[in-house]
Amino acid sequence: MRGMIISMTTLPTIERILEPVTAGFTPEVAQRIIAIRLDDASTTDCLEYLRDKSNEGTLTEEERA
Repeated sequence: MRGMIISMTTLPTIERILEPVTAGFTPEVAQRIIAIRLDDASTTDCLEYLRDKSNEGTLTEEERA
């Protein structure tokens, strides 16, 4: 997943998928999400780890929070 490039034609689809989720974000939540640096290797590794566990259905309650 690291280094994945999203084409400009994919962005409208992503926006349509995320719009219902992001519509309820408070400004504080939006700012915190923007502050995540996905180019930081440790952040990316953590997100990939949690994604894999979520896909496997093995997230703990703490990880789910």
